[in-house]
Amino acid sequence: MGISLSGLASGMDTESMITEMMKAQNTRVDKLTKAKNKIEMRKEVWSTVNSKILKFYNGTLNNLKMQGTFLSKKVNVLNPGVGTATATITAANGTHDFTIDKLAKSSGITSSTAILKDGVNAAGSTTLVDLGIDADTKFIKIQSTVNGEEKVINIEATDTLSSLASKIAAADTNLIVSYEASYGRMIIKTKDTGVDKQVTLTALKSDAVDVDGKYTDINTTTNIFEKLNMGTATNGAIVAGLGQDAEFTYNGVTGLKSKSNQIEIGGIKLDAYATGSTSIIVASNTEEVYKAVKDFVKEYNEILTELNSRAYSGVAKGYEPLTKEEKSSMSEADIKLWEDTVKSGLLNRDSTAIELIDVMRNVMTANSGVDTSKMKAPYTLITSLGIDTFTYQEKGALHIGGDSEDPIGAMNEDKLTKAINEDPEAVMNLLNGLGKALSDQLGAKMSSVVNVKSAFTFYNDKQIDKEIESKAEDITKMQERLAMVERRYRSQFSAMEQAMTKSNATSSWLTQMLG
Repeated sequence: MGISLSGLASGMDTESMITEMMKAQNTRVDKLTKAKNKIEMRKEVWSTVNSKILKFYNGTLNNLKMQGTFLSKKVNVLNPGVGTATATITAANGTHDFTIDKLAKSSGITSSTAILKDGVNAAGSTTLVDLGIDADTKFIKIQSTVNGEEKVINIEATDTLSSLASKIAAADTNLIVSYEASYGRMIIKTKDTGVDKQVTLTALKSDAVDVDGKYTDINTTTNIFEKLNMGTATNGAIVAGLGQDAEFTYNGVTGLKSKSNQIEIGGIKLDAYATGSTSIIVASNTEEVYKAVKDFVKEYNEILTELNSRAYSGVAKGYEPLTKEEKSSMSEADIKLWEDTVKSGLLNRDSTAIELIDVMRNVMTANSGVDTSKMKAPYTLITSLGIDTFTYQEKGALHIGGDSEDPIGAMNEDKLTKAINEDPEAVMNLLNGLGKALSDQLGAKMSSVVNVKSAFTFYNDKQIDKEIESKAEDITKMQERLAMVERRYRSQFSAMEQAMTKSNATSSWLTQMLG
């Protein structure tokens, strides 16, 4: 090792000596840093697990406790030419007969013949003045319902067919307005259907005045919509025919009406698009109910398996968080593998994880905390649906009998489908009860505790943050202490160098004096 300039008098590399001496001292900081990193890793692990449980809580578990999950319906429209249909949970199973006598219609006015300019269909950019419409026709009044709100539009001399359509549509959002240049037609119609819909196009005088929201100064001589071939004005107004309600018969009851073609009755939603008759068959959606249960069991097993693997994995002996120096000599893949190994044992014997495991298993396999008042034999335990545990080694994982995608469940009888078909209400009451009990107990576990944990959190996040903060403070204090130690070392070596320099100078003087 070369001699640094800091040891000129003593001949020692004091800088290297101080560095080596501080390495031993710095292991204290490394130890504290590893401890802090381990706490941060534990928080990271808990955060990941917490997110998975919360997703389960808000998703498939929430579905399990909802009646709607088990009252799902499927429909079969025997004459699909009449329309499509869905059924709500209130729809009775069986056949629902519909006859659509009339479809609902909107109200509207379309140019009866093409609007021409120089003998051809006028372009959208054609101005009203180009079409011979008086530039002094300042106002028009639009209504989209019978005796409805009046919308007044200011007409400019430079307005084109396209800008006129845009102005009308912007003024009354209940209207669909367009100028179809390819056909030379202006089209104005209501968005909604029903007998209360009616388009009225009224021309106003150029000096018309708004009186309490009404314009009564009707222009009875000029209506620009006449120039657009949209009809003949009567007393200054072109009035479209009324819209039309849908008329239908349901299960023999005639004369029923709907404002739209989306007819809702008896829990059936029929989207009609043609007149005619059809029967709609409603049945319980066994497949959807089975899927909801299967989705719950799948996610339940995933959560339980992860909690078990975390809580009973054992500590990863010999593995501690890596320092920056240690990482510098490792590949990214090796670093990840090392850190994953460290994390695998951070929740070993964690009391919170074990409590969650116990809650899940006790509710699902022992009806712990479950309200059984609505249940009826034989459907009082989840095992009555063919859903059961298999081996001790799986630590509570559930299997659905007859599930072809589960090698273990596939060996057993499919009791679930049979129960759904034979007594869907009993299945609903059993699983609703289990779902509510598990939801309530998990909900209690993630309630907020002041200075300990946040809401929707199963672990003590605030307490862990305090531990991290405390370790950070310990690291800062240790670094300050080591800085003092290093300054002391430097001071001591400096004093030694000064003393040796003085001693060397005295020795040199004596040598010179003695010749």
